[in-house]
Parts: sequence; structure tokens; C-alpha cells
Amino acid sequence: MLVSNIGEFGLIERIRRIAPADRSVIQGIGDDCAVLPYTRGAYLLYTCDMLVEGVDFKSSDDPALVGRKSLAVSLSDIASCGGVPRWCLVTIGLPKRSRVAQVEALGLRRGLMAWQRQCARSWLDTADARVAPHRWAGHTLVVTVTGSGSSSPTSAQS
Repeated sequence: MLVSNIGEFGLIERIRRIAPADRSVIQGIGDDCAVLPYTRGAYLLYTCDMLVEGVDFKSSDDPALVGRKSLAVSLSDIASCGGVPRWCLVTIGLPKRSRVAQVEALGLRRGLMAWQRQCARSWLDTADARVAPHRWAGHTLVVTVTGSGSSSPTSAQS
């Protein structure tokens, strides 16, 4: 069986059955955010979104828009659960031979600074990506953003 046969939500359901969430998890694997207990009046929200060149954007797309989209996807997931963004982690998979100017053009620094106006902290990590040929020195660009936020129990129901 191929993932294309069952689709994203079919795959999510299979993973949910194989690896069920702990009982303390209020809302586990799904489309938007995982919802976890935090304090008496608030939930923690976690979301993780990966954007892959050739799937979510083209190599010819403006890198600044790719960076903006990467951050916006996680922000929108948190917002859809009525949450306020708190932290984010960004991972970029790119070839070591990538041009620094292209990476800077992603605009992630500006995006992270904008996120920091709403969040306490943000982190950035990089990895060497070797997937398929394209303009990033023969490799595919992958950007993953993990966002975290908080919400009241009544607004976290997605």
C-alpha cells in the first residue's frame, strides 16, 4: 500500500492506532495542533510543519516568500486553536554548498524576529540535505517550523 492510496488523513489515522497518545494528551496527532495540559487555565499547543521544495514551493519561488510561508503555516495552526504563539524551532535542510545569500534571502531572520515580538524564544538549526537536483547546489531545500503556543481550555478545541 502506498501513502498516496490512503492520503494524509488515512496515514494519520494509521499512526494514531499504532502509537496512541498518552492519556494526558488532550488532542494528539491531527491536522493542526497537539493540545497538552499546561496550567489550570491554559493549554500548551504544539504544531510542526515541514515545507518541501517541489511539493510546497518551487525552486524558482522568491526565497523571502518561502521563509514567510514556512513561519505562517505554524502561526496559523496555533491561531486556529485560539492560541497565542510562545516559542518556535526552525530547522532548515539544505546542502552545505548552498549560497549564504540564498539562505539569508529566505527572510527567516526577519520572520523569527516578528515571531519573537509575540514569543519568548526561538531557535534555528540546520542540516545537510541531499535529496534531488535543483538550484540549491543539486539538493532539495526543506524548512520545518515547530511552533508552540498557549490557549484557554475553551479556545483550544480545533
